[in-house]
Amino acid sequence: MPMAEVIRKIYLDRRLSGRGRPDTVKIITGMRRSGKTVLMKQYMDLLRGSGVPDSQMIYLNFESRALAHVTDHLKLLEEIDKKYSGRRTYVFLDEVQTVKHWEKAVSSLQTDYPHLCR
Repeated sequence: MPMAEVIRKIYLDRRLSGRGRPDTVKIITGMRRSGKTVLMKQYMDLLRGSGVPDSQMIYLNFESRALAHVTDHLKLLEEIDKKYSGRRTYVFLDEVQTVKHWEKAVSSLQTDYPHLCR
């Protein structure tokens, strides 16, 4: 029997602070299986509930075989380019530590994509 999903209001409120500011990067850390992905998806649900369409959210899970080719920051940026709509967009990178120099990609997003919200 699946466990009931717990809404983590305090953590969600922390994610919401700075919402819409392109200079804000939120990082969720914690032990494996502690609910980081669930928290990220709950935040995405909150955005949807406030009127943000899916076309303005990019979610990439690097545990997925579909993203096995994304091994470095340049390939990560290429993947984001494919999905970027040119409008205010929220980017969610799940298990991004598997991507070599991912932090360079995040820095580039802040510099080169003025409408991205991370």
